[in-house]
Amino acid sequence: MLALDTSGDTCSVAVVEGQELLVEINFRHNRQLTERLPGIVTFALEQAGTTLEELDAFAVGLGPGSFTGVRVGVTMAKTWAEVLGKRVIGVSSLDALARTVSGAGIAVVAVVPSRKDEVIAAFYKPDRPNPIAEPDVMPTSEVIAKAVEALGEPRLLVLGECAHWISPSPLAVIRAASPRAFQVARLGQARLRVHGPDDPATLAPLYIAPPPIRTKPGAEAPA
Repeated sequence: MLALDTSGDTCSVAVVEGQELLVEINFRHNRQLTERLPGIVTFALEQAGTTLEELDAFAVGLGPGSFTGVRVGVTMAKTWAEVLGKRVIGVSSLDALARTVSGAGIAVVAVVPSRKDEVIAAFYKPDRPNPIAEPDVMPTSEVIAKAVEALGEPRLLVLGECAHWISPSPLAVIRAASPRAFQVARLGQARLRVHGPDDPATLAPLYIAPPPIRTKPGAEAPA
C-alpha cells in the first residue's frame, strides 16, 4: 500500500506491506507540492523495491487542512487508483494525527488551522482511534475548556502544526506534530477490512470550514 498525507506544511509518503513500514518520507512542500510529490513518491517506491503497478491499494488523508495540499494529494491518489485499477481509501487527517501518539494513554486534541484565532479541532479519548464527535471550528481561546468538558479527562495532549496557537493551560501539554503517512496506511487498512474501498469517482477532500479571506497573494486556504 502507498499512503500519503498532504494536509499540512509537512507532508508524508509511506509504503507499507501488511503491518510493516517499508519506507516513510516526511517533507516540507514549500509551496511546490504539485511539482515535488510525484518525485518523492517515485523515490519512496524505489527505496521499497516496488512500483505503482505492484501496489494493491492507496490510502490518502482527506484533511481537513490546507485546501490546496489536500486537493493535490486526494487527486493524485484517485488518479492512480483509476488509471491502475487499484483500490483507494480516504481517512481523516485528524485521525491520523491523533494516532501518532496511540498507546500514550492520554486524551488527545488534534488541531489544524482555520480562520484567524480559530482552529478545526477533534477530541479523542485515550487510545481511541475515532473522535467523540465530528471535527468542529472553534476559537483558540476555548479549545481546552471545550475539550475538558467534552472528554471529561483531567489531562490533555494538544497535537498539530498550529498547536502553539492554543491558549496555554495547566491541563494541557502542547506538542507540534503532523499526520504521518504510516498512520494513514494503518487507518486505511482498518477501513478497507470493515467498509471496503472508496469509489475514486466520488472520493473528496474533507472540508470543515470555508476558506478564509486571502490577505496576500499566494496564501493557502485551510479546508
